[in-house]
Amino acid sequence: MMQALPVELCQLIAQKQQGRDLCSLRALQLVSKQWRCAVQHAVRELFLAHHKLQTPAHLEMLQRFCNVAQVALDTATAGPATEAIAVSGLQFAACLTTLELGSLDFVYEDTPEVIARLTGLPSLRFKFTRDTADPELDVQPLLSLSGLRCLELRRAAVSDFGPFAAFTGLQTLTLQVILEDDSSLTPFAALTGLQVLKLTSTYVQDVMPLTNLSSLRDLDLSDTSVHDATPLATMTNLLRLDLSGLPDVVFDVAGLTQLQFLNLSGTRAREVGTLAALTNLTRLDLHRTSVTDVQPLAALTCLSTLNIGSTDVADIAALTALCGLTSLGLGQLELLANIQPLAALTALECLNLT
Repeated sequence: MMQALPVELCQLIAQKQQGRDLCSLRALQLVSKQWRCAVQHAVRELFLAHHKLQTPAHLEMLQRFCNVAQVALDTATAGPATEAIAVSGLQFAACLTTLELGSLDFVYEDTPEVIARLTGLPSLRFKFTRDTADPELDVQPLLSLSGLRCLELRRAAVSDFGPFAAFTGLQTLTLQVILEDDSSLTPFAALTGLQVLKLTSTYVQDVMPLTNLSSLRDLDLSDTSVHDATPLATMTNLLRLDLSGLPDVVFDVAGLTQLQFLNLSGTRAREVGTLAALTNLTRLDLHRTSVTDVQPLAALTCLSTLNIGSTDVADIAALTALCGLTSLGLGQLELLANIQPLAALTALECLNLT
């Protein structure tokens, strides 16, 4: 077994390599054995997407990176992803905290023993990348991963959210899936430790089951089928809320005074008077809304990023009160004639007028 190198040396090499892969594993053969050992000990992240790791010899090389914490095998091998895990010994990697996989064969077939051994894995990210129809996803095999804190599943089909109720240890859940029909979010009510929930482009409508998730800080419902978001008014602990791409949604955010990020782009927002109470906001997106008057936004003195592009705003004089703005979107404001007030925004670094 390879002896551990001094911590100071590992840290130095990791710093020089920015903790990342050397672009190609072949590069390790071009330097001295001592240097190869040092690098293999120091590397914390391996991004092997699109590398052709097709033979056991290629995959066994991964075992030399004994301190790796994050591995991305997305489309890295022509064989099953589970074979890559087994041969490479990743299931025994004590330091592994994040595994990113594409074309996850084990989800669609029987669960191999090698996946069951990943019980301590905190973070699993799966994005189906093949150019075929979205396959139906059976999440039951994932239940053996009892240590999961972060789960991300994209571009797959699920029949309902029922099995997700068993992931009680999750803190972050990202789902971009195709549902057979409008599936209830009721199973998510059991995820009381959930802090981040992203359901982008997923067919969901009723958000009421989410209102008891008192630990939730980040909620993304963009491009879903939600029409009534008013139940979210009770979720006063939210720091981030994304309702973008919901043209018919009805919402009430006046009481969400802890919000730091709010995206209402593409909604039917017209009056922004209720936003004046959200004084903790640092980022606000009103792009492609029906907003005409930005006067109430003058109270949002913590704003650093604001987008009011493609709206009916004709006067931006009120924005001079936002002296902390560093990014401002004014693209396609056909009614705007005077941009002189921008001279007062001395902290501005990024201005979009297109």
